[in-house]
Amino acid sequence: MDGTAIDRPRWYRAGMIGSIVIAVLMIVGTVGWAPWTAAQEASTAESPFVGAWQVSPTIEGEAAVALTTFHDDGTIITSNRPVQTAPPGLAAEVLVQSLGHGSWSTTSERMADITFMFLQSDPNGTFLGTRTIRGVLELDESGDTWSGDFAIIVADPDGAVVLDTVGTVMATRIGVEPMPEGTPVARST
Repeated sequence: MDGTAIDRPRWYRAGMIGSIVIAVLMIVGTVGWAPWTAAQEASTAESPFVGAWQVSPTIEGEAAVALTTFHDDGTIITSNRPVQTAPPGLAAEVLVQSLGHGSWSTTSERMADITFMFLQSDPNGTFLGTRTIRGVLELDESGDTWSGDFAIIVADPDGAVVLDTVGTVMATRIGVEPMPEGTPVARST
């Protein structure tokens, strides 16, 4: 070797340049998503909405009960009665409903937007469609209750809307409670 550069074939140089371009795009792509993720986490991580709630939705004068948990990463899990009377337009009288999964985001210190979806089937497991709920919530000054308005869209398996309605909701935070005195597992504090 005389100290001069090694003469590589053209395909080798092209492959190296291509690899570098792909690596740069991967880094930029990853960094490009980071601000949204950080913004989402920042807007929800410190929010007083984070936690578990007993929820009372009301639709057309009929009240129900549900449990909802707001996670600090902007996800939401909710559940209500798993077996319900099917709304008109679905191919069953009774439906079985999954947990609701979705996202939430604060819009101000005491306001949040939510969207979550349930899967619905008949008692035999035949898929009947989805129930999507979108809402706007306002937390009271104590941070232990919230209320709001929501819209529900129920769609059949082909995506055709079979129910489009609105409702109101109220919720109370589920806090840790001590065991009653005298119970076998109660601890004295």
